[in-house]
Amino acid sequence: MARYRKHGKGYQLIAYNGYDKNGKQIIKTKQWNPPETMKQREINRQLPILAAEFEKEFLNEAQKAKQTSDNAESNAKELTLHDFLQIWITDYVKIYLRFDTTSSYLQSLDYIDMILGEKRLQDITVKDIKEFQNKLKSRKTYASTSTSLFSIDLRTELQKQGYSMTALCNIIGISRSTFRNACIGIPIRNENAQSICEALSLDPQQSFHPAREAQPISSGTVTKTMSILHELLQEAVSEELIDRNPCDAVKKTKNVKKEVKHYPMESLNKLLDLLRDEAPYTMYLLTLLIAESGLRRSEALGLQWDSLNTDLQTIHIKQGLHAVRVAPNQKRKLILSDTKTVCSNRIIGIGYKINQLLMSYHKQQQEDALQMGDQWMGDVIPNLMFTRANGLPINPESYSKWLSNFAEKHELPHVTPHMLRHSKASYEIMCGVPITEVANMLGHASSSTTLNIYAHFIPNQQKKHANQFEAMLMNEISLELLTQTK
Repeated sequence: MARYRKHGKGYQLIAYNGYDKNGKQIIKTKQWNPPETMKQREINRQLPILAAEFEKEFLNEAQKAKQTSDNAESNAKELTLHDFLQIWITDYVKIYLRFDTTSSYLQSLDYIDMILGEKRLQDITVKDIKEFQNKLKSRKTYASTSTSLFSIDLRTELQKQGYSMTALCNIIGISRSTFRNACIGIPIRNENAQSICEALSLDPQQSFHPAREAQPISSGTVTKTMSILHELLQEAVSEELIDRNPCDAVKKTKNVKKEVKHYPMESLNKLLDLLRDEAPYTMYLLTLLIAESGLRRSEALGLQWDSLNTDLQTIHIKQGLHAVRVAPNQKRKLILSDTKTVCSNRIIGIGYKINQLLMSYHKQQQEDALQMGDQWMGDVIPNLMFTRANGLPINPESYSKWLSNFAEKHELPHVTPHMLRHSKASYEIMCGVPITEVANMLGHASSSTTLNIYAHFIPNQQKKHANQFEAMLMNEISLELLTQTK
């Protein structure tokens, strides 16, 4: 029942609504100051009416709040992991994470959504998480569905049909460079491969295959995905949608440490010679720069001309080019984003010859842009150092595939841009360069990271130093004297 009492110059109206879960009475008050001209008899008559109206208003508000709470609780019970995942992407992933990190998260969230998405958030158990982990370990990544490689000699088929390359390309509506790529084992789009088969009366199933076969998901991807799932469910705990995080009871997977693969120096020299003689000059110079400087693939492709100081022979690494997705199942787009860590933002020195080559290449690129006029598309990401023939940025993944296919075509060992980075680092360590300098060159956050990756190269260096120190200690002692026994 509502009450009222004298309070200051007026009266305090008091309404009650039972007790909360801690046993404390729920009270709400409101001050009412009657007009100075109102007589006491009128005040006394109005007070019970005002108090009753105030209590009714308070109880109605409480009822609406309870109904809203009950609806929210009911909705929360029906909320699926897929629904919560979409909210989390919008409210957290896209706002607080870097573009390239967001893209990486979305890949893992695809796996989570695919396997656990239909489950209600409150129904997910420790058993579900363990089963998800096991399915993830046995799962394979999808083969590339957008590009294909020809397994037949297209030039021979072209001669059989009596076509010239130009005539065939005009009929199909593809560029000569696309057909040339198909001939030398570089992936082309599925629709282009299909068109070539139709024009040459070839059986598609016998003529080409996916550019990349399905591979098991790596232990690193499993670990990363489980970590993201834990983070996602921990947010659900914070929002009181679930009582506990089922991931807490699941044993974490251990990463299988892969041995660092560097590219043999003899093979690297052959690769660079072949690139210089046969490949587009951009690809040769890009690969040469990565091999000489140890840059990450994204860092090299994200270089802009203002990063190069030709007088000091230095390059300022301040960003990277990444193919990212901003939402699940969307196509990736190329963007420039900050370096991987603060320490990755660095200035490195380059050799005299490559400095000269870059200067000449820049001049040639400017001339090509002028000559192409409106067909030059360098404004998409302005001032890039390495671009496609029309000025567009080079997709990092496309570059890696192109380089690997080029090496395979010339019967050289498999190569990736990151292997060239490892080769540079291992060579520096074996030459006695201090580990701190190698870490700075690579842009590692700490020298311990460099040590963890390249520790197996250090014993050889220690052996070399041991021999040098031994020579100083035992310079005048012959080996025969050392082997004599008393």
